[in-house]
Amino acid sequence: MRFFILSVIFIKSEGLEVLASNIDDLSCSVCKESADYVHEHPFDSLSDVSDAMSQRCKRYNQYANVCQNTLDTFLPQIYQQAHDPLLTSSALCIRIGLCQNKQDSHIH
Repeated sequence: MRFFILSVIFIKSEGLEVLASNIDDLSCSVCKESADYVHEHPFDSLSDVSDAMSQRCKRYNQYANVCQNTLDTFLPQIYQQAHDPLLTSSALCIRIGLCQNKQDSHIH
C-alpha cells in the first residue's frame, strides 16, 4: 500500500515539473512576442501594447492567465528595453530572465 501511494506522489511530482517547464516556455514565448510587437509598433504606448498583447493571451485558452500574469509583471520592462534597436527579442528575454540562453543549457 505504501509503494502505491509513493508512486502516485512521484507521478504527480513529475507532472508538475513538466507543467513548470511548459509555463516557463510560455512565459518566454509571451516575452518574445511582446518584444516583437513593440519592435513592429515602436510608437504605440505601453497601454496600447498591453491591450494588444492581452487580446493575444486569449488564444492560450487555459493558460491565458499565465500569459496575462507574465504581461502584468514584465511588460513595462519589456516595453522599455524593446525600444533599444540593438537588442533582439531573444536577447531581451534572456536578459530579464524569462528565457534561457540555449548555449548555457548545455553546460552542467
